[in-house]
Amino acid sequence: MRILVTGATGYIGGAVALALVRAGHQVSGLARSTAAAARLEAAGVHPSPGDFKEPSGLAKVVAEVDTVVSTASTGSVDATPQAFADDRVAIGAMLQAVAGTGRPLCSQAAPPWSAFWAAAS
Repeated sequence: MRILVTGATGYIGGAVALALVRAGHQVSGLARSTAAAARLEAAGVHPSPGDFKEPSGLAKVVAEVDTVVSTASTGSVDATPQAFADDRVAIGAMLQAVAGTGRPLCSQAAPPWSAFWAAAS
């Protein structure tokens, strides 16, 4: 299965991506830089150019996979109202990209994401 893991260069996303690679899946991760792309490649993860903070590019990356596991969060790093708003926009863009396709999107985020999840179902 082709799986996009957002946050694959982070602690949780990296562990998820590695487990999926070891299980035989084709895993992609967002890479904002060549250094991030190199780290992903070293872990057996295909680097997809992109940034969780730029939701306009997320739809293209999401369209290339069978499912999405989202572990990224700018809010958990910056902890500002704007960062959490940016997270909602990014999750919303990915949910729009999978809407009506039957492809799942799994997110580690806590509520208020549950409202988004219900809207995608």
